[in-house]
Amino acid sequence: MRLIRCRKCGAALVTEDALIERMNDTIHELNEKARHSKNGKIAKSYLAEAASVTKMMKGILHNTAQMEARKSGSSYELSEIVHYIRENDLISDEKLDELRKTARERAKIRNEENQKEIDRIYGKYRGGYIPSNNTKSDKTAEKAIKNVGKKG
Repeated sequence: MRLIRCRKCGAALVTEDALIERMNDTIHELNEKARHSKNGKIAKSYLAEAASVTKMMKGILHNTAQMEARKSGSSYELSEIVHYIRENDLISDEKLDELRKTARERAKIRNEENQKEIDRIYGKYRGGYIPSNNTKSDKTAEKAIKNVGKKG
């Protein structure tokens, strides 16, 4: 596990190394293919795909960061607020429990929304470019790329 910051919201989070490394490897591989490509159209298609994977990665990181921020950051604030309320007898314990229950339900709904977005984005990633682990080139992809340059 490693700590990174979300570029969108700035929150720090711990990520699954495998997912992030795989996406970064894909981006690097696509950029390398674009760099070594002699055809400008093919290079642009590789760069567009790399940008797409980068956007997916940012979306996953941002939604994960949002979920983590709700888990950790608000717990310290809540404990201080509850301590102050109890110390000064501002609200009854029953009302405080009711407010906690409402807050948990709202956080659960938001976390489910973020998880759905992560699943949607990751589903696109799995359905898109996935580098092969063997050394053979992907013949289908090469044929598709060659057809890009042909006029209909």
